[in-house]
Amino acid sequence: YMLLIKTKRDNILMPLQSVCGIVEKRHTLPILSNVLIEKSGDQLTLLATDIEIQITTATEGAGGDGDGAVTVGARKLQEILRSLPDGVEVSLVLEDKRLQVRAGKSRFSLQTLPADDFPRMTISDGETRQFSISQKAVTLQPGGRASITMPAAGSAVSSATITRCEMPSGIV
Repeated sequence: YMLLIKTKRDNILMPLQSVCGIVEKRHTLPILSNVLIEKSGDQLTLLATDIEIQITTATEGAGGDGDGAVTVGARKLQEILRSLPDGVEVSLVLEDKRLQVRAGKSRFSLQTLPADDFPRMTISDGETRQFSISQKAVTLQPGGRASITMPAAGSAVSSATITRCEMPSGIV
């Protein structure tokens, strides 16, 4: 087995909540109900997509044995983490194509799918645009979708189509 992550509950839960809104409960492709968890060094990256939109968030301080990547049911992992007490130390352990969530005496075993099967958007450097917005400019729509309204030049209101969104950890 491999200890993927060992950290406080909120160090996993907060970034997971940032990306979970895009995950649909039922989808024709089962992997789209999953979140991609990647660990490299002490950085933990979570990625979710519905094929049209991709959201990525990263956080530091993810201890563990080594680097690795896996996909696991996003909503189920979120429910498990929410059920655990605040401040508890959580370990995510990969063992025989399953992800074990361990906290104190609690043990949960979740089915995984290979990280290589997770769909990723490819965006060329020429297409990338970065901007900052306030949380007040983001409106959550039914189904976890977000729309963003921002003033354009000349004070007219413009809408933006977002195909990929990266959010720092701690944003809910």
